[in-house]
Amino acid sequence: MNTKYDLVFRIMRLFYIVFILVEMLSMEINAKTQQNIESIDYILSQTKELSEKIDRLHILADSVAEAEDKDPGVLFDIQNQICHYHIVNGEYEIAMNEAVSLNMKAEISGNKKNIVYANVNIGLIYLFIGRYQEAIPFFEKSLSLIPETEEVSTTFELSAMSYLMYVSLNAGDLGKMKQTLDLYKSILDKEAIPPKENLCILYAYSVNYYVAMKKFDKAKEAVTLATHYMNAEYGPSYTSVYYLAMARYYHSISNNDKALYFINQSFKVDPCLEVLEEKMSIYEDAGKIDNAFNTSGQALQLITGQRTATYSRQMDRLHILHELNDQARQNELLQDQKSEILEKQKLLVAFLIFVCILIVFVFGMIRYSLRIRKLKNALENEKNILKRSTEELCLATERAERANQMKTHFVANVSHEIRTPLNAIVGFSALLDEVSEDEQEEFIDIINKNTELLLKLINDVLDLSQLEADNFILNITEVDIAKCCQGALDRIRPKVNENVKLTFTNPDMPLILKTDCSRVRQLLVNLLLNAAKYTEKGEINLDYRMDASSQYILFTVTDTGCGIPLDKHKTIFDRFEKVDEFKQGVGLGLAICREIAKRLDASISIDSSYTSGTRFIFRLSMAG
Repeated sequence: MNTKYDLVFRIMRLFYIVFILVEMLSMEINAKTQQNIESIDYILSQTKELSEKIDRLHILADSVAEAEDKDPGVLFDIQNQICHYHIVNGEYEIAMNEAVSLNMKAEISGNKKNIVYANVNIGLIYLFIGRYQEAIPFFEKSLSLIPETEEVSTTFELSAMSYLMYVSLNAGDLGKMKQTLDLYKSILDKEAIPPKENLCILYAYSVNYYVAMKKFDKAKEAVTLATHYMNAEYGPSYTSVYYLAMARYYHSISNNDKALYFINQSFKVDPCLEVLEEKMSIYEDAGKIDNAFNTSGQALQLITGQRTATYSRQMDRLHILHELNDQARQNELLQDQKSEILEKQKLLVAFLIFVCILIVFVFGMIRYSLRIRKLKNALENEKNILKRSTEELCLATERAERANQMKTHFVANVSHEIRTPLNAIVGFSALLDEVSEDEQEEFIDIINKNTELLLKLINDVLDLSQLEADNFILNITEVDIAKCCQGALDRIRPKVNENVKLTFTNPDMPLILKTDCSRVRQLLVNLLLNAAKYTEKGEINLDYRMDASSQYILFTVTDTGCGIPLDKHKTIFDRFEKVDEFKQGVGLGLAICREIAKRLDASISIDSSYTSGTRFIFRLSMAG
């Protein structure tokens, strides 16, 4: 707040200093008024000389008027050449006045050739000042009138079309550019021997069009044709278009060396801002930031030079206008200076008062605006907080409902799976005292098997809940893969049917990997147990090998059992999913395998191409 008051105070102090300076200036003007009167004689002599020049211009105008009476097109042609002169010299304000005047005269006279020339002039002015969208209608109008008059040459018509293609490309109107390209080509096709420079222009603009449309194959064809017709001896209006088109094409296909070559050639022919902007883009894409920065400096110098030249021309015109307007009124102005200074002082005082009031008003509006914005932001923040809270509440509700459903499903499945072994344990335990010793041994064996089944179920539930917990931590160490696999085989060997051969491939291939040995072994044990459960005879094989890229280890567990139907391949890793409902087990083994694989950033799947049983593939990254 203090800073704002300091700013107001400084502004008021500045206006006070200006007021004092104006007072001092008025005193100095009063002192020099006499000196200015002495310079009137010199000004009058200059006025006389200027009057003589004006007389000569009147004589020239009279002669042009006489020629106009004999040939109505002479005056228009002279004015058209004057307009071109101003365009070439960058005097666009004067050129626009001349072009509009020519257009009005042409429209009144109904001379279509003159209307064509006037509209092309206006289009060129808009082209050179970078207002491409506004240039398009004037070039279109001129081209639409050319077929109605035989006085316009084909060369002029092709030039107007090239201007229209240029502004359409820069305005982003690619449809208009394509239409003009087709028209340009149709005119050249009518020629018995089309000029090569015009063919070069045609295919150079075709390159620009196809690059803009990202049709690089067609752009390449156009590059070949444009290069075929290119000749370095053509004028700058042809070679500059060709070089810039080549630079854009090679830039678009990331051939930055060739792009830089052609953009440098283009800059030699036509050192304009458009070429420097394309060059900066090429350097940026090539990663040459220093060169891009230097090129931006060149662009800045070019812009500064153009603006300086424009400013100089404007100042020269203002100086001439000032002399023409002031020389006739010097005496009157010198006499009225005192009264004008007094009036200016009064106006300055009034202006200072107005500015002070305006500053106070603006300051108040700023405070009001800041307060409103602050309140608006606070309300917006509250709204966003409420919205987020609502969304979080909905998500939490959905999670709670989903968790409740999963809990209910889980409890139902576990309850069913626990009840079967418990009933067997309780039932056969109660009968132990009532049967013979042989039957007791059989019952004890049944009780032991159901106890193991119940213990495995509990262990599987605990393992699954631990794997799904957020605080689960892997114990990463260097693991000998062969020993890990051998340990898994040793654990399940007693569970394998005596008619089944348990084999291990590649046990002698040494391979050390950083991973969690216990979890890898647990996953392999579950896969091997699943194979042993569904394989009555044949073979169960454990194999591991590196893939072709040497980035992954592929573990495979293959059996010759009943296999898994294709319709269950997608669901077999879900909880409580079983191939045979009458087999022992609760269907959690493969679900645990999937969770272990996720924790190890690995994958597990079924080989659907293997039909002689089941083959599981466990894919583990060598990166650990």
